[in-house]
Amino acid sequence: MKNYITKQLKERASVKGKQRTWVSECSGEQLYLLFQRLRNGESARSIAGFVQETWKIWSESDVHSLSQGILKFKKRIEDLLELEMGEPAHEAVAPTCVTEEDNLDELMGLERLVRLQRERVERMIKEEQEQGLKHPNLSKDLQSLTALSKALTKEKEFALKHPGGIDHLKKRREQARDRRIDANFKTFIENTPEDSMERLLTAMDKFLELAAQHAVRMAPKKDANGNVRYVTIPEEAS
Repeated sequence: MKNYITKQLKERASVKGKQRTWVSECSGEQLYLLFQRLRNGESARSIAGFVQETWKIWSESDVHSLSQGILKFKKRIEDLLELEMGEPAHEAVAPTCVTEEDNLDELMGLERLVRLQRERVERMIKEEQEQGLKHPNLSKDLQSLTALSKALTKEKEFALKHPGGIDHLKKRREQARDRRIDANFKTFIENTPEDSMERLLTAMDKFLELAAQHAVRMAPKKDANGNVRYVTIPEEAS
């Protein structure tokens, strides 16, 4: 994702026919750092002060002059600032594929929100520690994570107290997984050339043949502590 963003930033730092600013002279790493600070909600004036002090750019100039260049750059990358920092646009999953998070019920959706918020907070803390980035909304994000986590705990406790609650959740996950596998496999088949499909089927046929020849039968068995483990079944007993 970083490589994709950096490439876009370089292209937009200097646009043909538009006024060039000091931002157009920045390296890829510097542009990406500007992008991170803007995405985190830091003001153009604050970023300009950081640039003057750390990068020694226009150290004799007024901070306001640098901030104007940042504001022009910000307008050119507004769409990038709205991107989810997961997959780059050119690597997005095909729309015909079903993802793991399709058709989730409320509890599964809440679990997803907690996971995403936790990842966001961890990223912000890491950036502050390693890069000195300022996150003015970090405390609010932490409060949001705490509230979401408490809500998730309550929902799970409720599900445990009602027969079939957790079993229902597990079943929904399994159903979502099965739909995802089925849809993605169909997409794979539809987009595989005929000659490649023939080679694939031949290889699968050979694999199944070898698997049947070398398969080992196993059965579950409880030990003295009640734990279940799998043991091989002797051929004469099969």
